[in-house]
Amino acid sequence: MPGIEVSYLESETTALASATTTNLSQLIQLLVLLSGLIAAVLLASHLASKPLRLMLEQVGMIGKTGDLTARVTQQGPTEFQELGQGFNEMLGKLQQTTVSQEKYRESEERFSFAVQGTNDGLWNWDLTTDAVWYSPRYKEMLGYQDHEFPNVLDSFKTNLHPEDAADTWNAVQQHFNESRGYDVEHRMRIKSGEYLWVRARGAAICGQNGTAIRMSGTIQDISDIKRYQQVLERSNYDLQQFAFIASHDLQEPLRKVASFCCLLRQDYWEQLDDDGRKYIDFAVDGAARMQTLIRDLLLFSKIGAEEECDTPIDTHAAFRSAISNLESSIEDSQAVITHDTLPPLLANEREIAQLFKT
Repeated sequence: MPGIEVSYLESETTALASATTTNLSQLIQLLVLLSGLIAAVLLASHLASKPLRLMLEQVGMIGKTGDLTARVTQQGPTEFQELGQGFNEMLGKLQQTTVSQEKYRESEERFSFAVQGTNDGLWNWDLTTDAVWYSPRYKEMLGYQDHEFPNVLDSFKTNLHPEDAADTWNAVQQHFNESRGYDVEHRMRIKSGEYLWVRARGAAICGQNGTAIRMSGTIQDISDIKRYQQVLERSNYDLQQFAFIASHDLQEPLRKVASFCCLLRQDYWEQLDDDGRKYIDFAVDGAARMQTLIRDLLLFSKIGAEEECDTPIDTHAAFRSAISNLESSIEDSQAVITHDTLPPLLANEREIAQLFKT
C-alpha cells in the first residue's frame, strides 16, 4: 500500500507540473494578444483623434455662428467621413428650409402690406370646404367688425342682393367651366340694411386634375360711379325729351314763317327793290335752314331710343336719301357728288342718311 501511495503522488505531481506549464504558455499568449489589441486601439485612437477634434471644433463653430453655409471637413476613417457627409447633408437641407421660410415670410409681409395699402376688399374662397377669408377692408366696406362677419361662404350669400344672385353665380360657373373672366357688378347689403354697389373680380386656381379648388379676388366700391351713371342717364333722358318736344313745338311756327316769306316773294317780288328782294331771299333761306336743323334735332333726340339693328342695311339707299334731301343745295352750289362702293352696315338707315347729310 505505501508503495502504491508514493507512486500516486509522483504521478499527480507530474500531471500538475504539466498543467501548470500549459496554462502559463496560454496565459503568455493571451497577454501578448491583449497587448497587441491595446496597442491597436491606442494607435487607432491616436490616428482618429485629430480629425475627430477638427470635426467637433467645426460643428461647435457652426452652432455658435449659425452659418448654415459652412461645412465640416470629411477626413479620417471611413466612419468619420460618412459622419461628416451626413452632417453636411443635414446642413444643406436645413439651409434650404431656412431660405424657403424666409421667402415665405417676405411673401407674407408683401401680402400684408398690399392688404393694408389697398382700398379694395380681398377674399379667398376654398372650394373644398366653402371657407372664405375676407380681408379686414372687405368687412369694413360692409360696416361689419371682424367677428360679426364669419369667414364662410354663407356670409357672402346672405348679403348678396337677391336680384343679383342669379347673374353672379352664373358668372362664377362660366368662369369655372368656360374660362371666362370673372368681372361682375352686384349689390351687397351692409350692416345698416342698405345696399352697396361693388365690382367683383377674381380668378380660380385649379388642382392637378384641372378642377377648381380655390378662387381669389377683390371687391371695389363703385356706389359713387353708379350714382353718377344714374344722374347721367337721367340727364340724357331729360335732354332727349326736351329735344323731342322742342323740335315738335318749333316746327309749326317756323313753317308759318317760311310760308309767309315764300308768299311775300311770290306776291310782292316785282314791287320790291333789290334790297327788299335780297332780304326776302335771306328770310326764306334762313327759314329753310332752320327747318333742316329742327328736323335734325328731332332725329337726334331719337338716337338710342330705338332697338339695336341686327341686320345689314343698304348703305347706297341711305346715301341716295341724303342726296335727295340736299338736292336744292347741290344745285345751288353746282356741286358734283361722287362716291365709291359702300359696304353694308349694321346700323339704322335713317341715322346713316343723316350722317351723310352732315
